[in-house]
Amino acid sequence: MMSAIFFYLAAFFALLFSVFMLFQKEPVKAALSLLAVFISTAGIYLALSSNILAFFQIMLYAGAIMTLFIIAINIAPLDKLSK
Repeated sequence: MMSAIFFYLAAFFALLFSVFMLFQKEPVKAALSLLAVFISTAGIYLALSSNILAFFQIMLYAGAIMTLFIIAINIAPLDKLSK
């Protein structure tokens, strides 16, 4: 029962942050929302008792891929993107 509640709560947050990510105008806020989606997805994996997938979700996506996204956002000229 408790894992079902945790599953639905993580799924709700994943959907909420994905919608929030889609409608963001600032790229850094969108990237942070994507990070929250990755962490929520790891929570879904934990609710399904798949610990290794949750570990890789956190380490690979939330760690490495998001670091690359943030670096790319900081390197990109944002004044040209906003016009």
